[in-house]
Amino acid sequence: MICIAGEVCGVDPVDMMSFNREECVNARGILIIILLDKGYSEKVVADLTGLTRRGVNRIKNDFPDRIRCNWMIHMLDREVRNKLGMNKE
Repeated sequence: MICIAGEVCGVDPVDMMSFNREECVNARGILIIILLDKGYSEKVVADLTGLTRRGVNRIKNDFPDRIRCNWMIHMLDREVRNKLGMNKE
């Protein structure tokens, strides 16, 4: 999943988890939302990504609005989900 999100968003998977460039933040947010949608708990997602549970919770609460309001992020999210075989609509 990390590799697919990085590939679609145009960032290296290692950079995605450690840099705060816009592309990395978007890819990281998409990845976290997808992991949560797949049923992983916030604690497990935090352990997998190296973020704190508080950071994962913040992304869980804020990022869906970014996906809805930003056309580019919405299209990236849709493409990652299609590649993973989990269409959201």
